[in-house]
Amino acid sequence: MSGKQRIGGFPVSFSEVRIAGHVVELATVDNLEAHLDRDRLLGDSDYEPPYWALVWSGARLFLPAFLERHDVAGSRILDVGCGLGVVSLILTAAGAQVTALDRAEPALGFLSRSIERNQLTVETCRMDLADLSAERRFDHVIAAELLYEREGFPALADDLFERVSAGGRLTVVDAHRIDTTDFYKEVERVGGRRVFSDRIDVREEQTLVRIDVSEFVRD
Repeated sequence: MSGKQRIGGFPVSFSEVRIAGHVVELATVDNLEAHLDRDRLLGDSDYEPPYWALVWSGARLFLPAFLERHDVAGSRILDVGCGLGVVSLILTAAGAQVTALDRAEPALGFLSRSIERNQLTVETCRMDLADLSAERRFDHVIAAELLYEREGFPALADDLFERVSAGGRLTVVDAHRIDTTDFYKEVERVGGRRVFSDRIDVREEQTLVRIDVSEFVRD
């Protein structure tokens, strides 16, 4: 029997992540591939694999340029759908006050282990964005690789901007895993104005993936 620590039934290992001069140790699912039922993924529409356990390309790759543009020291930042928490950990290491939100309990378990390992302070919240107090506002709200449910786009646009403070920004990192055109229509509907855009190309298992990074203010 393996002697590895486990969280939510998943074995834990640590990997070093270096981004923009900041180094953290990230708790990850050891041998993640063994926990993905690919046959069921293809044939069972009700099966939801542990997507929270993946370190998505967009969540890693937007950070260097983001940290070049913004001095986040002391900033209040909301990381929506944080997963394992790469964004939260790096931004906290850069001096931000980060709230990490996810509805997957194991994700926050892994993030909590990373927080402890790196001796950082991150607020973690297990809930949907809509359940976060409407009174809470942040200088930056980050939605990295979050656009997966088309039917939820109207509410998501509302809820994201509801948490942006006056003068703050919403950053959306979109790898176009699905057609996200309607999400940006919803952003326009709620008064979102794009003030920055960038594009990152990355290969994932021989597939070229286009990652768009957009920052919005609310007029």
